[in-house]
Amino acid sequence: MSARNSEEYIEKCITSILNQTLKNFEFIIVDDASTDNTLSIIKKFAEIDKRIQVKINKQNIGLTKSLNNALKLAKCEYIARQDADDYSATTRLEKQFNFLEENKEIALVGTSATIIDDEGEIICERKVLTKPEEIRLTLKKQNCIFHGAIMFRKEAVQKIGGYRELFKYGQDYDLYFRLCESNKISGLAEPLYFWRFSKSSLSFNHSKVQHKFGELARLFSQERLNKKKDSYGQEFIEKQLTQLNLNQKIHESYEYQKIKLSIKSKNFNFNKKNLLKHPSLLLQCIYYSLKK
Repeated sequence: MSARNSEEYIEKCITSILNQTLKNFEFIIVDDASTDNTLSIIKKFAEIDKRIQVKINKQNIGLTKSLNNALKLAKCEYIARQDADDYSATTRLEKQFNFLEENKEIALVGTSATIIDDEGEIICERKVLTKPEEIRLTLKKQNCIFHGAIMFRKEAVQKIGGYRELFKYGQDYDLYFRLCESNKISGLAEPLYFWRFSKSSLSFNHSKVQHKFGELARLFSQERLNKKKDSYGQEFIEKQLTQLNLNQKIHESYEYQKIKLSIKSKNFNFNKKNLLKHPSLLLQCIYYSLKK
């Protein structure tokens, strides 16, 4: 796990891992140069639970490099991810571990997730695909795996070089593509992960650049399929990013995006009066109601 300025949620996050029904694990936490109380909270837990190993980045290096550094420290055969503002159900690690033990052909397994907001209120549940072939085909269109909810075989990820560090965002999507080329990915239908959609989340604040890196992950996958190699490189990626207007403001409000998430998940448990403010959401609600 890598954490940066996560003081508001990290205590619940760490507690959810320490309370797992599977007890035998090492918990590697990277503090990526936090400027709030995140590191002091991590150290407090590390003092009382020796399973926690703390790595401190003196400078902010980002999620991708932090995860690769943590992978180098890991001694176990299986690696589980966890994001610092999310938390896991108590049986998550045990069920993923048992699944990988029983399915040796699977290199990575994710889980379905319950999506929560800033206050921890449930927005909706998001089911993931479970069959490797369905996942492989869906990845060609969109990322369908919650990054914080995965467990994978360390050897399989090491063989493909870990995360590619030029992917500041979408590093998981690129990893799944490369892993699928010689391995199988699966998922557990049970929601064992609580994924927080907050005002400070990457999904809300950096959606444009995330989308661009998603496009690059798909492009590189197609290039490898056709030519056995891709255009991955500093110059190529920087050229692609220069086409983005990163200063353009997000037009969709946080409340708007929360409702949109609920509707797409066919969960209509929200204040219907808000639909009157957003005609496009009303049309989506009708469409998904008919599909339901």
